[in-house]
Amino acid sequence: MKIIGFNLEKTSYGLPLDNGGACLVIDGKVKMAIAEERLNRKQYSSGFKLSIKYLFNNNLDLNDIDLFVASSCLDIMPKNSDVQKQLKENGFDVPLKKIKVCDHHLSHAYSAYYPSSFDDAIIMVIDGDGNVLTKNMKQGTDNIKDYYKNKLEHSSYYLGKKDKIELLEREEISEGENGFGGVYRYFTYFCGFYGYKFAGKLMGLSAYGHKRNKYENIKIFDLLPNGKVKCLVPDLDRNREHSPKIVEDWLNKQGININSRKPHEEIKEDIEDIAFLMQRELDKAIIHKVKYLIKKTGIKNLCIAGGVGLNAVSNRTILDNTDIKKIYIQPASGDSGQCLGNAFFGVANYDKENIIRKPISVYLGKEYSNEEILRELESKKDKIDYEKEDFENLVKTASMELSRGKIIGWFQGKSEFGPRALGNRSILANPTLRDMKEILNKKVKHREAFRPFAPSVIEEEKEKWFDIKIDAPYMILNAGVKQPDKIPAVTHIDNSARIQTVNKHDNLKFHKLLKAFQDISKVPILLNTSFNDNEAIVESPKNAINTFLNTKLDYLFIGNYFVRKK
Repeated sequence: MKIIGFNLEKTSYGLPLDNGGACLVIDGKVKMAIAEERLNRKQYSSGFKLSIKYLFNNNLDLNDIDLFVASSCLDIMPKNSDVQKQLKENGFDVPLKKIKVCDHHLSHAYSAYYPSSFDDAIIMVIDGDGNVLTKNMKQGTDNIKDYYKNKLEHSSYYLGKKDKIELLEREEISEGENGFGGVYRYFTYFCGFYGYKFAGKLMGLSAYGHKRNKYENIKIFDLLPNGKVKCLVPDLDRNREHSPKIVEDWLNKQGININSRKPHEEIKEDIEDIAFLMQRELDKAIIHKVKYLIKKTGIKNLCIAGGVGLNAVSNRTILDNTDIKKIYIQPASGDSGQCLGNAFFGVANYDKENIIRKPISVYLGKEYSNEEILRELESKKDKIDYEKEDFENLVKTASMELSRGKIIGWFQGKSEFGPRALGNRSILANPTLRDMKEILNKKVKHREAFRPFAPSVIEEEKEKWFDIKIDAPYMILNAGVKQPDKIPAVTHIDNSARIQTVNKHDNLKFHKLLKAFQDISKVPILLNTSFNDNEAIVESPKNAINTFLNTKLDYLFIGNYFVRKK
């Protein structure tokens, strides 16, 4: 069967949803997956129109697809007719018999368990909000203003055994109460980052309050018997405009008199300390829950999905403080991964003879040929010079320029699925240069100074440089840095790094570049950040060339071409 998974672009009451995308599975094998933002260039955007058309590049058309599986969020479970309507509005006339629906948290669970290769596992789904937990919304709440007055999914825990997934339990969270992702969102706003999408900024900032640990006696969660967790900060403001004041008032009741920060204001120690308080308390609550789930099930394999799964600090805390032996964190843990989970739900329930549960590549986009790249280069030849090289020479040139302190765009192979650039749509730099972080921000990325850049390391060299024993291919696990003075550009203030381990099997070209850089520098590591500047990560050669020209990147290595500005 050919199955397309996707997430709806809006709720039944008209609320736009984020992180759209689509995934194609054929006879149980994941063929392609893409986020809508990569195609329309708008970060976190909803939708599936461009994504589904992108999947049709596999010599397919609408009639070839056997099943369309959708999910929603912040809504009751949509009817097949609701899904059909949204498909039709986007130009896809699909019969009802080809449409299926998956629950939001169950979709997350499938997205994490099926690619894990585990025969059994605890599946932890934690995010801000999932779907409404009743068949109908409370009277008068089916609107953008009042939808949150319904009981919603926040944290769900499943058991994966062989090919089946069953619900173990959910955190019982009543109206007016917060969950893990919800309260993290509140503190994100309090610290001056106006949007749940910026939770990663709070995570990065928290390291600055680590040593002081100023509010060690303050609790954000009550850790109760039987693994129960109760958030002590109320959920009183779904429109977000009052979120900073709600946290401010709550902190005041704890004896902490700190004003919330406005986005344009300087970040002071007080805000750093509150960020660390939130991160520390989240870690404690998750550890409490995971220990209980291990005790309840006897299972020591863990799969994680949902937006909180992108928190690399919490993910590492689980490994360090529980008996979990094997962990799989879905690289597109946020809602962009719904399309993958929906496609797997379709396989598990409607194409059972083709169930395949094994690791999948994170490189699930289209691969552009050198001919396609050349056409785009020729269209900009008044602004650039370029030359074609065999790949071995290209790698030598790139590694030499990196060793000299140049910042390069690196565009190779298929694009990555998820929010991280993992060596195919990357900006790369020399991690050994102490001022490289500042140079990179000034010339290209324009990020806040407190946010760290991540290292990519040759997999077989990881333990010499980082405090980690398992592979971490998705830049979603933190590790202590063993030689921080040698790689200062990728070492965070607490001597940690959010690492990517790279092997020949998953990404031969990027591995070759890392090896070539090691031959020159004796360091098997590169600073790796996403190929963008305040927009979605580049997808196509056209995107890459435009970003190259619109930033102060030194060089672009795209396919077999070495590109310079005139």
